[in-house]
This record gives sequence, C-alpha cells and structure tokens, in this order.
Amino acid sequence: MREISNLEIFVMAKELSCLEGSRIQKIHSLGHNEFRFKLYSANSGDSLLLVDLKKRVALTKLVKEAPQSPPQLVMLLRKRLGGAVVKKVSQHGLDRVLFIDLDAKDGSYRLVFEMFSKGNLILLDEKGVVVACMRSEEWKDRKIKPRHPYSPPATSKLDPRDLTEAKLSSLLNDKKIVACLASCLNLGSLFVEEALTRAGVDYSKKASSLSPEEIAGIHSAIHSVFEELSSPTPRVFYEEGKAVDYSPIRLESKKGLEEKEFPTLSEALDEYWGAGEEKEFESKLSKKKGKLEQALEIQLSSVSEFEGQAEEAKLAGDKLYEHYQEVEAVTKAVRQLHESGVPWERMLEELKKQLPEKAKCVKEVRAEGGVIVFEF
Repeated sequence: MREISNLEIFVMAKELSCLEGSRIQKIHSLGHNEFRFKLYSANSGDSLLLVDLKKRVALTKLVKEAPQSPPQLVMLLRKRLGGAVVKKVSQHGLDRVLFIDLDAKDGSYRLVFEMFSKGNLILLDEKGVVVACMRSEEWKDRKIKPRHPYSPPATSKLDPRDLTEAKLSSLLNDKKIVACLASCLNLGSLFVEEALTRAGVDYSKKASSLSPEEIAGIHSAIHSVFEELSSPTPRVFYEEGKAVDYSPIRLESKKGLEEKEFPTLSEALDEYWGAGEEKEFESKLSKKKGKLEQALEIQLSSVSEFEGQAEEAKLAGDKLYEHYQEVEAVTKAVRQLHESGVPWERMLEELKKQLPEKAKCVKEVRAEGGVIVFEF
C-alpha cells in the first residue's frame, strides 16, 4: 500500500488552506480508517475532505456511499464539530501529522490526523487534552487516551530545510548513502532517491566515501526539491496505462514512465487511488452480477420446470373432467370394497368384477395410501 509521505503532507497542508473559513456540515465514516468531511463556504461552496489514514488526506470529487450506522467516534465528532469553522490547517514540523484548528459552538478544537504507524484520528480540546480518538495507544514517551494531554511524536531526524553542507558531511557514515540519508533526514525515501538522482550519485555508494563535490551536489539537489515543493506540479506516473505512483513535483528518478500533470495534489490522488478503487468496485460488481445471473438462471430453470408440471397437471385435469363418470364410479366402488374388508392386493380384481366396463381405465390400485392410477 502506498503511504502518503511527510513532504506530500507538507504540500497538502498548504493546499488545504483553502478550507480556512469553511464550516463543517457533515462527517461520515467510510469504513476502516476512512473518514469524509463535508464543508461549505460562501466563496467556494461545498468541499469534500477525504481522510484515509496513512494513505491520503485530500479534497476529493469521488463520492463513496457511507454506512447507515456511524461509529460512536463519528457521532461524537458530529455533536462537537457540527457547524464548526476551520481556522487553520497546518503540519506538525515535517512529520506525517496534520492539524485542523476549529472554532465550534462550545469552544475551540483541534483535529489531529496521524498518518503513520496504524494511523489515528484524534480530537483535542482548547487545552490540548484528548477528547476522543479512533484508537487509544501508549508508548514509552507518549500516550493517546481520552482525558490525557496530547503529545505529538518526537523525531530524531534533521529537518532538511536546516541542512548545511557542513552538517551533511557530519552525518555521513559507512552505510550506503541512500540508507544514511533516509535514517538521518526527515525527507522520505522517495525524495532521498530523487535528490541522489539529481546529484548523479549512485544510491549504493558508501556515504563516507563521497567527495566534497558530491556532497555539494546532494545539498543543492535537496534544496531544489524544496524549491519545487513550494510551487508544486502534481503528477501521476503510469506503466502500461496503470497508475503506479504519484508525486507533488517532477521526479527525475521516474524518467521513462508515462506521466500526467494535475492542477492540485488532491486531483492527482483522486486519479491514483480512484482508479484502483473503481477497479475494485467493478470487480465486486462483476462478482455480484455473476451471482445474480446464476440465481436468475436457477429461477428461470425452476419456472420452466413448474410450467411443464403445470401443463401436465392441466392435461390430467382435462382427462379427469372428460372421464368424470368413470372416475367417480371407480373411487366410490374402491371406498366401499375397502370398508367391506377387501385387501388392497385384490382390489383391482374385485373392482373389475363389479364394474367391468368402467374399471377398464384403472391401471393399478396401490396398497400404500390407497392410490388409484387411471390410464385414459
């Protein structure tokens, strides 16, 4: 599963600033880890914010059906945040944590979307205390539980925006350069690889063996990545027509792949995730259609069988009506013979003696249940 990176959240936080001033109208749960917020502003009208923890947080035009019975968390969010106004959208440092600050009827709140580990949605009051959360969690250095103060995750990684060539040199060790930078810088593996590609440095080269020129090249490449993130050009990459990745900026490391540029990262995410969800929906629809077609085939077969039985029953009824006098005389005689003690084994023989002409249409009289079989 493609997880959203910290630098993509960096871009998205700026993109979602368009929601500032909007009011929350509806909140839905769309299933495991997935939520949709409907907002409205007089300037831009309706907006749909889709949050799929770890995967994406973005505006969307793809409308998925919401379950009829919302979970308790959503009911609480509706109660506290219905009509709340978005004051600010921001990122915590360069981490995969997005904040939405809100003014509600009973005070100020902060929605926290933690887009790492298992993912979490947390509602804080104006004092930063957890009001509700999707899941309670506890680590050695922090705790997420109702009525406990919220602490964002700590990171030991360096903010790449604060990186100097001297600082970069001091970080280099005996690991491969790609692993060294990924472990030291809050950059994300995709953009570490992009910086190395732009600098022309082999990913597998030992970090401690880099020349001053290569260090300068990597530093410059990281700077260029952030320059482009400030003016993003979102795009989706394809292989044989299938969406395989996305990025908020151009990627030299993806050269050779077909790509399509989008006006916003939200639209690129709709394209990347929506195509897969549409295929998943079509697959489910196809399976359901197959089951319904199979059930229809069985029902049509049953209808055909019942129609045949009905036709046989009609013909039998017509024959009985045509030979009504013989049938009535035979059934009456059989009843009388049975009551007089004639055993079923001799019933047909006795019947033919009493009614030699009318009993010609009787094929057999069965002992079990006293069934008379006529043949016309």
